[in-house]
Amino acid sequence: MKKVFDFFILIFCIFICISLIRFFSDNSSKNDYTFIDNSVLPSQEALERLSGGLKIKTVSNPEYLKTDFKEFDKFIAYIQKNYPLVFKKCDFNLINKYGIVLKLKGDKNEGLPNILTAHYDVVDVKNKKEWKYPPFSGYFDEEYIYSRGTIDDKSSVFGILEALNILLEENFKPKND
Repeated sequence: MKKVFDFFILIFCIFICISLIRFFSDNSSKNDYTFIDNSVLPSQEALERLSGGLKIKTVSNPEYLKTDFKEFDKFIAYIQKNYPLVFKKCDFNLINKYGIVLKLKGDKNEGLPNILTAHYDVVDVKNKKEWKYPPFSGYFDEEYIYSRGTIDDKSSVFGILEALNILLEENFKPKND
């Protein structure tokens, strides 16, 4: 049970850290205070995986046929390559070619299943000049990550994958799917 709790704490901490980074990135309100406890920040490897995923331009278009699905294919291949244990231990399915479903089978399945959700498509950039760094650079300046999808919502995808990967490295098996 502790591992399940740790799993949710990790996801929550990653979400909070990224939210705080985004919130305090407004240069007009910069100050010298330290608001982030470095002990809860993700590892350098996790930041690199997130940064790499943010570079993939998974821009959804209201006009479906104008969406560049090669970028979505690239993203799926990227997470499969960077999280091999997750894809080895979980059943992997695609819904309508791009909806990723990973199912980790439980031991008993006596109760309701667990579900964690996030999306990896992003909205196109309207004004690239407003960005400090290119919007699909995944640039990490040792303080902030600059890229489209950092907050909504690729960070959640990577938070879930990182937490699941850590749990699977510890041979975690959930009670229910």
